[in-house]
Amino acid sequence: MSSGPIPSNPNGPPSAINLQALQQALTQPLQINGETLYPQIYIPFFDELEVVEAPTDPTEPGDPGNPVEPDPCLNAVIPLERFYPNPVIVPFDGEEIAGQEVFTGYTYDQNGALIENISVDECFAKRHRVWAITLNERVNDNGNITPPISEVPSPPTIERGADTYIPSMTIKENKESFIKGASEIYLIAAVSWENGINPASNQVEASFRSNKNAKAEGVFNVVNDVDYNFFIRDFSRKEIRRQNSININFTYFPLSTALYSEYDPCIGLATATSNAGTNYTAYQNCKQTTPNVKTYYYPDRGDYAYFLIYEYDTGFFNLDGYRAEYIQANNNNNLKFRYRSNESPYIATRLKISKKNESGNGSYTGMANFDNNEINFSSRIR
Repeated sequence: MSSGPIPSNPNGPPSAINLQALQQALTQPLQINGETLYPQIYIPFFDELEVVEAPTDPTEPGDPGNPVEPDPCLNAVIPLERFYPNPVIVPFDGEEIAGQEVFTGYTYDQNGALIENISVDECFAKRHRVWAITLNERVNDNGNITPPISEVPSPPTIERGADTYIPSMTIKENKESFIKGASEIYLIAAVSWENGINPASNQVEASFRSNKNAKAEGVFNVVNDVDYNFFIRDFSRKEIRRQNSININFTYFPLSTALYSEYDPCIGLATATSNAGTNYTAYQNCKQTTPNVKTYYYPDRGDYAYFLIYEYDTGFFNLDGYRAEYIQANNNNNLKFRYRSNESPYIATRLKISKKNESGNGSYTGMANFDNNEINFSSRIR
C-alpha cells in the first residue's frame, strides 16, 4: 500500500494538508487477496504527545506525568536531529517481518521540499509526530468495528455443560509492531475428545465454535479464519508494557447450548439455478443421500475444550493467508488450528470440560490458571 505525497507548492510556501480529503481517501476500502480491507491513520504515542510551540524544538516529549514504561528511548543513541514541521508519513502495507522495528517515512520541510528515507523506530516516533498509514485490523468487511463476543446464549431446557469463560486477562508481550499500535487479541476454540478421536467414526474430529448462525453450521474440522475468529479485546501498548490485568468476562465456549443445530444441507440446491426443474431434481437427489444434521450438545462432540489465543493480523503471511498450530491430544494425535497472525499464539492448549458444580483442580475448564512470559489468565465456568 502506498500513500501520495503531502500537497505542496514548489514555488512558494507549502500548501496546507487537506485533512478532509485525506480522511475521505482513507475510508475507501481496498480489495486484496479477495478480502475487503480498510486503511487508516495511526499516530504512535498520540495520547502522550504535547503540541510543540517553538518551531526550533526538535522533539515532542511525552507527558512527564504519564510516562511510557519502559521508555523506548532509554538506551537509544539519539543523533542530532532536525526539526520536522509536518508529520512524518510512514506507509505500511501490513507485510510484517519478524523483528522489524525500523520503518521508512517521508515528510516536507517548511519550504515544501520533500524529505525522503527517514528512518522511523519507536524512539523516533515518541520524539516526533508520525502518521502511519496502515490497514485497520479492528473492522469487518463492512468497515464496522468488530464487537467482543462474550454474551451467553439462552440455555436449552436440559443443560448439558457449563459455559466456559475468562474473567480477566493480562497480555505481557507486544506481538503487534509499534507502527500499528494496539494488539487485537482473538481466540479460536473447539471441542473434541481426550485423544482427538470421535469414537463413533474412529477419526480425528473437532467441532469448532463458529460465528455463523446456528441454523447454518455443522461442518467439522474446517477452520475458516473468518467464521471461527472470536475477538476478545484490543490491548493498548501501555496496558501491555504495564502488564495490566483487564476484566474481560469473555465466554470462549457456551457449552450449555448446542454446538450446532439441525439444518438442511441440501437447501442451497433448491435455488442454485434459474431452472426450477433442475433445482428440484438436484435437491431430491441430495436429500436421498444426505441426512439432516442433528443438534449436538456437550458431551456428544467430546469432553475436552481445545483453544488458542493470538494477536490478529491483516497481512500477507503466505499463499494460504494463515498460520497453522497443532494442539496435542493423547496417543500422538493432534488438532490443527488455522489462524491469521504474523506471530506464534500466546497460548495453544486444551482443558477437560467441567460439568456444572464440578469441583477439582488442574487442567479443567472450571479451575485452570495460565501464566507464561506472554499471557496470564484463568478459565472458569458459570
